[in-house]
Amino acid sequence: MMNEIKDQIDKIQLLKVQDFKIEKHLQEIKYNLIGSRDRIFYYKKKTYHYIILLDDSISMQGFTEAQKGLLQFLDLIEKTKNTKVTIIIFNSDARCVVDFQIPNAESQKNLIVCNGGGTSFEKAFQLAYQKIVAIQDFDQFTKHFILFYTDGEDSFPTKALEQFAQLPAEKKAKLELIACCLDKKSKRMIEIVEYFQKNCAFAILQDAMQPSEIGEAWQKQFLPYMEEAFE
Repeated sequence: MMNEIKDQIDKIQLLKVQDFKIEKHLQEIKYNLIGSRDRIFYYKKKTYHYIILLDDSISMQGFTEAQKGLLQFLDLIEKTKNTKVTIIIFNSDARCVVDFQIPNAESQKNLIVCNGGGTSFEKAFQLAYQKIVAIQDFDQFTKHFILFYTDGEDSFPTKALEQFAQLPAEKKAKLELIACCLDKKSKRMIEIVEYFQKNCAFAILQDAMQPSEIGEAWQKQFLPYMEEAFE
């Protein structure tokens, strides 16, 4: 009789141990699932703003090709969530034709037109700065990319870039410049890129680039971000 009672007690204790192990395992699974959910939630919250500065001065003979490349780029980024685009066309003046909108190549293509004129980097970067500081939810974006293309030269945009340098550190940490130009080893563009490298998160120069090549170049540059957004 005593042996039977002892056996029952042993079985109960064994079941308790097993239940404890099962409960612990379930807690671990729950913890991992919550952690994965939180990581996915955070991952999907990544947002990007593309500020495109495109030269349409009288010397931009390849503007039509540049426009096609830009539309191809818009067609790519419009497939991703949480993306905004600002498009600035500049010559001796600058105009914002797409102001912090969801990218849509079809509806925005008629806004990207060439007016001709001179070339003012100052006006281009000044307007870009104004649009950036006007964004109320600036900090909600993971990054703000400035994509710049010109086929010519101009004086250094001192006043505009000084304003960028005076932005709060947390804003400058989200700003990156991708500068492209037709000329090889353009002195002015090198100076602009170096200024952004010193004062903002990142900057790179892609020179000797034909207007017909900017679409493909930008797609390659930002494809990793597109892949993140698709997952």
